Order: sequence, then C-alpha cells, then structure tokens
Amino acid sequence: MVVAHRSGFSSDLYVFNIACALPGILLLIARVVLAQAFIPLYRERRTALPALSNL
Repeated sequence: MVVAHRSGFSSDLYVFNIACALPGILLLIARVVLAQAFIPLYRERRTALPALSNL
C-alpha cells in the first residue's frame, strides 16, 4: 500500500516490481537447469564406482 501510494499505479511501479523479481526468477531457472544437468551424471558415476556407493 505504501509503495502504491507513493508511486501510484503507473508503469514505473510495474517496472520496479519486475526488476526486483527478475534476479530471483533467473536464479531459480539456473538452479533447475544445473540440477537436471548434474544429478544424472552424479548418479551414473556413483553407480559406476561400487566402492564409493557405500558412503
């Protein structure tokens, strides 16, 4: 309410909200992409080395 009162419902407020949310969204996408890329590789290598699978 305070932000809306100070800046009004203009395009500036929308740009500000997007600018604040964008880094979090990009970080979330990067985490998902890295997890999908490296977890299968980790599982493959872990099952390939039976001596380390007991850890």
